Amino acid sequence: ACITLVTSLLGLPWCHGALPFSPMHARALADKQECQQHGRPVQRVLRSRETRMSNFLAHFLLLLVVGANDLLESIPLAVQYGFFLFVGVTSLRDIGMWQRMVLWFTDPKHYPPTAFVRQIPAGPLHLFTLVQALVFVILWLVKADFYIPGLSFPISLFFPFVVFATIPFRIFVLPKLFEQSWMDTLLAGEEAVTVLF
Repeated sequence: ACITLVTSLLGLPWCHGALPFSPMHARALADKQECQQHGRPVQRVLRSRETRMSNFLAHFLLLLVVGANDLLESIPLAVQYGFFLFVGVTSLRDIGMWQRMVLWFTDPKHYPPTAFVRQIPAGPLHLFTLVQALVFVILWLVKADFYIPGLSFPISLFFPFVVFATIPFRIFVLPKLFEQSWMDTLLAGEEAVTVLF
């Protein structure tokens, strides 16, 4: 709470679990052991280190980037795009929607033994993935400001409303398409990779 207060007063980003790199940071500070549970590989956390210094250093480096515009401009744009493409592609395997999209092109006898494959029939599983992909495409089109003839304002102004519309869609529409147990399995956090004992 004190760090959040200080960073708010200084106009710096907050240090909390909602930042994208925080789960990766916690995993990096943990001693893990590979083991099998119910026939699937999981990581068992043996010990977790708690430190605020690494968060401070990460945010300090972000601050340094603000003053390093000349240095960043000297790096070719293709190198920057290549780096971000590499980071994005390597993180795809941990995203549940991507894992389910890969199942579209996988023979059912080669499906991995994940919770959503074992507990949900293939039809509803693929339908949920299709709905999720369509919502993603709609959000992307609105954000990308796709062109609609005759409009005198950018469509991307509606992006916050479209994001907000996903809440009633989740509450009222998805339960009519899928059983509650399937929804619990699919939305339970993309099947935890780490098991704490």
